[in-house]
Amino acid sequence: MRHTAVQRPILELSADGSLKPAGRTSVFSAERTNSFEIVACSAARLRGLYAEHGLALSRSPTLLALIEKAKILASASQDERTFSQLLSALQIQRIAEAVLPLAGKPQAHEKLVETLDGGISLLSRKRSKAKDTLWELELHRILSDCGIETTFAEPDLMLALAGSSAGVACKKLYSEANVEKVLSQAIAQIERNCSSGIVALDIEDLLPEDAILQVQNSHGMNVHLNAHNDGFMQRHERHLRRYLEQGRAISVVVSCGAIVDILDRSPRFHTARQTTVWNIPNHSPSQSSQVEAILKALLSSHAA
Repeated sequence: MRHTAVQRPILELSADGSLKPAGRTSVFSAERTNSFEIVACSAARLRGLYAEHGLALSRSPTLLALIEKAKILASASQDERTFSQLLSALQIQRIAEAVLPLAGKPQAHEKLVETLDGGISLLSRKRSKAKDTLWELELHRILSDCGIETTFAEPDLMLALAGSSAGVACKKLYSEANVEKVLSQAIAQIERNCSSGIVALDIEDLLPEDAILQVQNSHGMNVHLNAHNDGFMQRHERHLRRYLEQGRAISVVVSCGAIVDILDRSPRFHTARQTTVWNIPNHSPSQSSQVEAILKALLSSHAA
């Protein structure tokens, strides 16, 4: 797996015409690929986890098909392998990394049921509860892997940070037509359940359906995903600032995952995710400590 991290100041034009710091944008990128055999093993473990909870994969034809194709790919010869099987394997890799950590957790059955509710294809742009939950599970894994104690609790996730707790409202966007409404719902979730909170937006489904990003190298991948995240934040900066400047959220996370064809790499196809953390210094000392704890953990885990 490859990780990168970049931090940039948010600058504002002051009354005297000079630029002054008004916040910080932190961008974290990750890309990975696994052998077909490892993916097939993950697919088998997924099947086993659902079986342990008495859940039939037939409830989600999409997930079942992805698992079956990943299994076939691992046992097929080079000449027999198809592009459809490869795409299935890449999707199962991501799904398994998010879902398998549920094993042994009190909320495992509930979350597994949710992942069977509707299509879970990462290339489809159809709204589903399964994909909403997958974003929650992926963020849980990302934060846990960074060493942040993360549990499933209202609003969606609860983090132990700097001696206190912060809630995370996870929202997956399928359209830019209702961003303000989604932000309002996320803030309401946070305010009902905790005093400090983060709004975490997944904007993968704003990419075109069946999108596979083709880039020359990893730098090109980072540039493309960064442009996607930055473009979204620029278009909706007014709404994001509204909640951050009022102190109703300590940070906004904007994240996008994708399947990427990196031409100068072998193997060429990878799963990738870029996550942008946007914050404006307008918090109490304890909330500022929480933001710094998140950034420190993410920066440490994404160090080159």
